[in-house]
Amino acid sequence: MSATVELRGVAKRFGAVVAVDDVSLTVQAGEFLTLLGPSGCGKTTLLRMIAGFETPDRGAVLISGADVTHTPSHRRDVNQVFQSYALFPHLSVRGNIAFGLRMQRLAAGEVEQRVAEMLAVVALEGCEERKPHELSGGQRQRVALARALAPRPAVLLLDEPLSALDARLRQTMQLELKRLQRRVGTTFVLVTHDQAEALAMSDRVALVHRGRIEQVGTAAEIYDRPATAFAAEFIGQANVLEAEFIGRGAGGVDLRVNGVGELRVAAAAWLGDAPRARIVIRPERIRLEATQPAKGMRNAFPARVEEKIFQGAQDRLTLVTPGGLRLVATAANAGTGEGSLRVGDSVWCAVYPEDVVILRQPASGEAGRRAQEIPGGPGSAEPGYETGGRASAQGAS
Repeated sequence: MSATVELRGVAKRFGAVVAVDDVSLTVQAGEFLTLLGPSGCGKTTLLRMIAGFETPDRGAVLISGADVTHTPSHRRDVNQVFQSYALFPHLSVRGNIAFGLRMQRLAAGEVEQRVAEMLAVVALEGCEERKPHELSGGQRQRVALARALAPRPAVLLLDEPLSALDARLRQTMQLELKRLQRRVGTTFVLVTHDQAEALAMSDRVALVHRGRIEQVGTAAEIYDRPATAFAAEFIGQANVLEAEFIGRGAGGVDLRVNGVGELRVAAAAWLGDAPRARIVIRPERIRLEATQPAKGMRNAFPARVEEKIFQGAQDRLTLVTPGGLRLVATAANAGTGEGSLRVGDSVWCAVYPEDVVILRQPASGEAGRRAQEIPGGPGSAEPGYETGGRASAQGAS
């Protein structure tokens, strides 16, 4: 599979602020990749460097194998959809979609053919003569997408394109946007801070933190095997706990976890000579029982329900162990009848060994701070990190 976008060690500083710090990333042809991260993490600067609106202080930007680091934006084979859609208010739907094609000086017949194709792709036939103010938010977004895709760019860049929509329409448009990308086959690079949006649409996610790529992989890979505590806590909810190595047993490693006690972890190898590490347990992987599990059952410990938050089909629980550790767990909503957990109830918690993820501490030196990626391969992490175990991607927010 060929690469459409390559970032090779790019860095960008604005005064004293390091916006992007030595980032390398590959986006494959036809891939839907999302740059995900909190505000100010550098994801928009990365998008602007691909678009040509910012020039990296060092490093290179390649589009379809060609170095475009110093190529003006209008000469790059990319197009962008902005948060505001930036439609021309005086032009009709047809005029907006045709605008870029006329700038390319295509023949009138080809312009009309491409406009008709795009109207069909975004399901706006019959709306050709409407002005933007006569359209709904979802329709305006589809016009912006059609206008950007009509010139057939190698890459379509999307800067939080759904942020102006209400929650229900936003969910609908997430599905439509992914279907559209699959239909046209264009490489999409999306910027968002919305986890649900990234999980719903992306082939892969590049998690950005403090100007660096924290981890790259499918949504399930990052959720199931977070490389760092930031990745674990930003994608969904997570209990990140301190653990101490005790010894090896049959099929796993025994740990002492502060506030919990001993846990058995299914891991082929521990952290070399490191006596301590952090572990991750997803809330939905904590099984709750009213009575103590059978004698000899590993990874079982008591707790008390301190807080209960209704979330529709499930409840979000804050549990406190006898050791004073607070954990977040989820439980199916059983209503108010028998079997429903209440604040103050005592419960037993059980965790399967394979549901505990081990986080390695970062390696020292520059290499330990840089995220690496094998193009087209599974999600990779910073060197010096390793994960073990599994967790479900369900319930990520």
